[in-house]
Amino acid sequence: MNLMVVLFSVMLKSLPSDFAIAYNYATGTIAPPYKFKYDISINVKGEGTFNYSPDGVFNTKWTEKFHFSRKTMHLLWKQLNESGFFNTSYSDSKKHPIGGSVESLTIIANGKTYNIPKFPDDRESADKIFAIIKKYIPQKIMDTFTAKKQQLIEDYKKSKD
Repeated sequence: MNLMVVLFSVMLKSLPSDFAIAYNYATGTIAPPYKFKYDISINVKGEGTFNYSPDGVFNTKWTEKFHFSRKTMHLLWKQLNESGFFNTSYSDSKKHPIGGSVESLTIIANGKTYNIPKFPDDRESADKIFAIIKKYIPQKIMDTFTAKKQQLIEDYKKSKD
């Protein structure tokens, strides 16, 4: 039995060769030009892409690349494992609320695809996983995109005066 514990422990520590994450977020129903959406993808090498689209009024999209260290990727993997994410199945709730922001997540690991849909049936559990993922959003890039969006909003308002 000790061998099983050791093997399980090693499994948790080793990063699957196909580990990949795709996270999506969109604001809820709010007036233009304040809406925005973004998606972040990260592969097993820690190579990430951050795409940000301010409201459709602006018809633009910004993309930045980033990189996580191997240590950071292992930490993310460990947190997802310890959270129970890979042992939980998320179904789409039959109730889709109107308004409010939406987010979704797809993770590939060990040949399997794990999803949290935009309207998961177990919202509380999904929110815990989203909180883990959000801790890894590159804040410097988010701050840059937010400042660029704010400038667009100010320019947009001036053009409507």
